[in-house]
Amino acid sequence: QRLAQLRATLVIVPDDTEDSAVEAAERASACGGRVIVGPLQQRRLLRRAFDAGALPATDPNWLVADPSLWQEGARGIVRLLISSSSSPPGIDVLYRTGPASGLISMEGLSRLIAASPATQLGCGTKGLLVPGREAELCLIEPSTGNTAIVRTLLHGSEFHGPHGRIIR
Repeated sequence: QRLAQLRATLVIVPDDTEDSAVEAAERASACGGRVIVGPLQQRRLLRRAFDAGALPATDPNWLVADPSLWQEGARGIVRLLISSSSSPPGIDVLYRTGPASGLISMEGLSRLIAASPATQLGCGTKGLLVPGREAELCLIEPSTGNTAIVRTLLHGSEFHGPHGRIIR
């Protein structure tokens, strides 16, 4: 009951087994708190956590390795990506293994990596390209999946330099 009073997000990361993490998420969700559980790799546990009212997350490396996890993202079961790796795949790899392979739409990928995390983690001014919101853009060449930027598109920012490969 104290969890419901906190108005905070509880993040449960599996330290022993994914099953025990989902059980903890089910108990915490039953108390009315907002619970993120993951990263989870087993589809049945992603669905179980979702059904319990938790926000299931998976690792982006697992999406690349297991195309069936993209289906859970497309269905809205996977709500967030939490990397357990020091080198998660880049947007180009996620694009090639997801939308370019027909496993999720571009809108679904955008929701998974931007809109849903911003909403769920309380970053109300981020995550969508609409007036009044902040955004960082990634331009993807659909035929190759490259994230290259033509130099003339850059408007120099004192805060953020461009990421990816700059051409011309």
